[in-house]
Amino acid sequence: MLKLRTLRVRNALVRECMAEFLGTFVLLLFGCSAAAQVKTSRETKGQFLSVNMAFSVGVMSAMYLTKGITGAHLNPAVTLSFCVLGQASWRRLVPYCLSQLLGAYMASGLVYLVYYDAIMDFSGGVLTVYGPNETASIFATYPSEYITLGRSFLDQVMGTGMLMLCILCLGEKRNTPAPSELIPAIVAVIVLGISMSMSGNCGAAINPARDLGPRLFTLTAGWGTEVFTCYNYWFWVPLVAPPIGGVIGSFMYLIFIDWQLPDPEPPENLSTLSTISDKIKQPTWDNGDELKTPAALPHLDTVSPPAHPGLLLHPPTSSRATSSSSKPHHDPGGEGSSEEDASNTFITPARKEEETDSGSGPSHQSPDAVCHRDRCSSLLNIIPWAIAEERRQSGDVQKEASSRTLNSCTSHFGSERRSCGSYVQSARAF
Repeated sequence: MLKLRTLRVRNALVRECMAEFLGTFVLLLFGCSAAAQVKTSRETKGQFLSVNMAFSVGVMSAMYLTKGITGAHLNPAVTLSFCVLGQASWRRLVPYCLSQLLGAYMASGLVYLVYYDAIMDFSGGVLTVYGPNETASIFATYPSEYITLGRSFLDQVMGTGMLMLCILCLGEKRNTPAPSELIPAIVAVIVLGISMSMSGNCGAAINPARDLGPRLFTLTAGWGTEVFTCYNYWFWVPLVAPPIGGVIGSFMYLIFIDWQLPDPEPPENLSTLSTISDKIKQPTWDNGDELKTPAALPHLDTVSPPAHPGLLLHPPTSSRATSSSSKPHHDPGGEGSSEEDASNTFITPARKEEETDSGSGPSHQSPDAVCHRDRCSSLLNIIPWAIAEERRQSGDVQKEASSRTLNSCTSHFGSERRSCGSYVQSARAF
């Protein structure tokens, strides 16, 4: 049976372009369909507000659809602003913009097919840009007859600037960040507000792909070159003004908000466990052999040998230990340790007594060289869990990989080829 997972595109940039194409397609499909319904019904099946709301729903739907892949730009002006701010790579600017343009073009074509009969009935079969029966405004934006070219340019700059100014703050944790799950809905409300308050002059394109894609479609579908030459070649305004407005709005956010916010708190030291000290107890031992658990687990980078002899391993002073110390040190997770290394690095009380009685080991060995296997295992089994819990709370997914690595090392502690002291050092390193 064919696994559909094999259809996954391996190239990351291609996947992202596919997401931008589909997201812009969904956005324009909602908006242009509403415009066609309102226009061809002569506002008996909707009003101008219906178009504004449909575009907003399209923004929300497209963002939920593609946010996990590209962040849902859906707009060349937004992509350019993110590139200027360093939040997106410059090499993605052109591919993203072309994908957005193609998505808008294809959505316009689908709307035309769905509403073809209604468009022809409304226009009498004549596709025009001017007059009471014009239908070109179903797809692209056009200015009102009373507005000048300069003020229409300012209109588009202001609208796109407001868009960027309002969306850049949504993820700022030093301010009042919005929940990640609600960001698409909040952006949709922002777009709705802009379209309801700033669309009277020019239709509030605020998106070069949203305007140029449908305009190119009307050029090829029968409206002719008039879609570019009308209103004194006005078509360039929604292409040039929104990117400028987006960059201006981004710098306004930086100057007035981002640079004025308090400095972020220094990141927590990932090598400490102080934030979960109320959940984890520090294992210590009294004069007996029972495990005691008072207050809190100490910082990993400040762990020192406990007062009780035998917790951490100290190198023996025998000639065998001296000869083994000249051998290269093996990684605690490796498999290259020899049996002799194991005998010198892991000494249980029973083995120490056996060597002392047989004369094969140093009878004068210090008790500090004794390592109790069960005690070290108890301590080391807590450390990986503590690291994983700390990083889970901080949301650091990448660093959890190191915690899993440490946990895997600890699970192999039963082999006498590894030393307790080496594992503690590995824990410190993580």
